Amino acid sequence: MSCGEGKRTGATKTFVFKTYLTDGSHKKFDEAFAAKSSKIDMPEDMRRCLELAGTASLVNPLPLDPDNVIIRQLDPGSMVSNYLLYNLRSGESRLLFKGGGRSEPGLFDPRTGELLTRTQLEPVGGGEYEQQVLIRDPESNQFVVHPNLTRKLSERYTVDIVGRDERSGKFYVLTDLFSDKVQAWLYDPATRTFEDEPLLAHPKYSISRLIFGRQPSDFGRILGFAVDGPQVEVTYIDPRMQAIQALLEKNFPAQSVMITGYDDGLGKVLFTTSSHRDPPAYHLLLDRKRIVSLGSRLPSFKPEWVGEQRWVEYRARDGMTIPAILDLPAGWTPAQGPLPAIVHPHGGPWSRDYMGWDVSGWVPFLTSRGYAVLRPQYRGSTGLGRALWLAGGCGMGPEDAGRSR
Repeated sequence: MSCGEGKRTGATKTFVFKTYLTDGSHKKFDEAFAAKSSKIDMPEDMRRCLELAGTASLVNPLPLDPDNVIIRQLDPGSMVSNYLLYNLRSGESRLLFKGGGRSEPGLFDPRTGELLTRTQLEPVGGGEYEQQVLIRDPESNQFVVHPNLTRKLSERYTVDIVGRDERSGKFYVLTDLFSDKVQAWLYDPATRTFEDEPLLAHPKYSISRLIFGRQPSDFGRILGFAVDGPQVEVTYIDPRMQAIQALLEKNFPAQSVMITGYDDGLGKVLFTTSSHRDPPAYHLLLDRKRIVSLGSRLPSFKPEWVGEQRWVEYRARDGMTIPAILDLPAGWTPAQGPLPAIVHPHGGPWSRDYMGWDVSGWVPFLTSRGYAVLRPQYRGSTGLGRALWLAGGCGMGPEDAGRSR
């Protein structure tokens, strides 16, 4: 087990993101939901890795429940993840799903925390596995396999149940079963069928998520959606949220604006702004009239240090179109002639890069030294269609099952 790229665990200085809990005074911060590993017999490298990476994460905030959240917690002894209902006030927890084996939880009911769907892997011969999707039957309270949602791992389809319409009982599914790109579909568990047409689809890019209401007045309704384009683009279909998004974009031109929280009357709206020139910054909109800036990740960073950023495409030798991100030094023009260039591929390979702020810092560092930086979204990159992903040609085993959901 390793946490860094250096010769020993933690040798490489990098960014670590963790969730912390604090009270209203904001004077004391504790790592949230962490499992105790100090008394467990384990190699020191592994202990250090757990300290760096953390042992727990937030799965569902249960927006209407002021006391409880759903968390995923790694058991340092067995290295298995369990899913717990965690009380923020008392620190007590209740097991919702025990990890291990070939079963993983899917969708939790955002009102009650009840597990509604799960997946399990079953061997089907010849080294092949089938990822079965199971949905809880409301009458028998048992999980039932749904063949229309079940696929072989080697087929590498995305089938991600992201929500449920409370009135009809139908599920919202993000899937590329019917297209090269991920679309949003409604699935009826009673008839075990999809509707005839997708709920949402984009002609060039995948639908990456649906935005559901989190306050009592709009809870569970679809307010908008996000498209996985060169950068994530959010579109609101709810008129009130649409108006607020337009207001914020007017105040922060040429920046990406993301609404991250709001109260029931929309008197307070928390949002972030960023661009490839502007580090992420955090703001509060009050009564739809006044914007209060809360802070920036890099307050001393100057936008003029960064040059132009482009989404480009090029033809590979076999004719396949490969998308890429090209960053140029500040002030450079074609009249100045060719630039020295660095090809900066992402890791993975099942990953991808986005336009916008580069959290690693490598791109602005290199362009500030006069280099052009090309980030190819090569074969095997995810989020840009099945054709590009499958062209990577790498196999898939049971350990990769979570990536296909």
